[in-house]
Amino acid sequence: MTAKVRLLFVLASIGASCVPLVSTAATAATVPPAQGATSARATAAPVQHAAAVRLRRNPVSLLGIRNALQAGAASLGAVNTSSASEGTTITATSAALSIQTKAIGRESVGTLPTVPLWSYALVSPRDGFHHSGAIVGTDPVNAPGVSHIPTYIVPIVLQTQTIGIAFDKKTGLITATAPGLTQFDPTSPDTTCLSPPNDIPIKLVEQSPIFQPTNFSFGGINLGTAQYADAFQRANLSTLLGPNATHYSVLLDPITTLASVRVSIPANEGLALTNGAILGPPRFCAPLALIDVIWLDSYLTGAVIPRLIQNGLSPNALPIFIIYNALLTDPTTAVPTSMVSLATSATGYYSVTGTPIPVQGYIVSDFDSSAVLAPILENVQDLSAEVTSWINNPYAVSNFTPPYAGAGASSIVNSACSNLMEVATPLFPRPFTVVGSNGFSYSLQEAAYFSWFFGGPSAGPQGFFSNNGTLQGGAGSPCP
Repeated sequence: MTAKVRLLFVLASIGASCVPLVSTAATAATVPPAQGATSARATAAPVQHAAAVRLRRNPVSLLGIRNALQAGAASLGAVNTSSASEGTTITATSAALSIQTKAIGRESVGTLPTVPLWSYALVSPRDGFHHSGAIVGTDPVNAPGVSHIPTYIVPIVLQTQTIGIAFDKKTGLITATAPGLTQFDPTSPDTTCLSPPNDIPIKLVEQSPIFQPTNFSFGGINLGTAQYADAFQRANLSTLLGPNATHYSVLLDPITTLASVRVSIPANEGLALTNGAILGPPRFCAPLALIDVIWLDSYLTGAVIPRLIQNGLSPNALPIFIIYNALLTDPTTAVPTSMVSLATSATGYYSVTGTPIPVQGYIVSDFDSSAVLAPILENVQDLSAEVTSWINNPYAVSNFTPPYAGAGASSIVNSACSNLMEVATPLFPRPFTVVGSNGFSYSLQEAAYFSWFFGGPSAGPQGFFSNNGTLQGGAGSPCP
């Protein structure tokens, strides 16, 4: 679960036969657990991970954010504005960042093609060290073009067997539980937390700017009509792309929604909060699930993803698992039903899996309509963070940067020092709203540009270091 794998240049042979994946169906598909209803942590087949479920928020203290919101904090923290081809050089009056790029293309592992990749190599002005890695897409300097990533949306229907009935606000722990079944189904209408006609979570995901072309302007520059992550990459690499920016694309395409997968959560691996007032004011829209992320990830990688692979999934495609109104807790052991914590939770993650070398990328993300963290974390905001981060760090632990701490949110979220190029982390949570063609207000996550992590002048439009201009300078000196 903790193996760190540099995958780009060490590729092993894996034999596989490919069968077309089944398209969306009205009925749900149930993938049986490895040993009945027992914990997948103990029974799932051995699967190699890259950084496994290393929750990108380290993890997030959702209780702390909720308390800050309740206290009326207008801002969750100050912005850090400290400065800091064969190749190309980004220059400013007194700084420069020289970057070498190379197309990797659709490398293959045996008979399995991977997503298109390009590599970068540079010496960071922030720490003076050489850094290299790979990003999804075509080489923005030598061969800019359009990349298509086949994408599968997989709705996950969660059923919990336990209800939390008492909460200690000081510790963030659920202190008492009772038996009871609760279902969280993203494919069914929810007229309690959503309003018709936009009341089916999975349809809202499909219709969101994550997947549907939307007009975006960042830094006063119109980037054309694009999916959000595609528009972000155009801005992120603007200086490298030059006049090719509006012709450069990393598209989640084609997009297929598969039949839903029903997952029964063991009683000791999660619970439901059915009383919207249990956490204190403000009231959230119940029910809300708390699920052990280690158990869920073991189940997905040990049972669900192998089944998808048997039906044709390969590393050149991206499966995205959508859960609904579910927070992922991050204990090191099974969650005791009397001590489920809200204080160390997250709403999604991305990772890789597979044997003998993990090459299959995947995303798990919550569509939230519970408003438990409104207005700073809602609907597809986490999904936007996971997709932009996956594109810029597709193998989870391969793209290392000089160490940095969060810049745009409070220490509640970003107190830990990180050295991975996860573009959503420095500003998480920092939402902005885009209204979709369906009239629904989508919350998206602002993200940091490539040059924020490594130093030197900005590679983005208008000298910004994040797409909405929250970051006006680089990450500064490496954190200890």
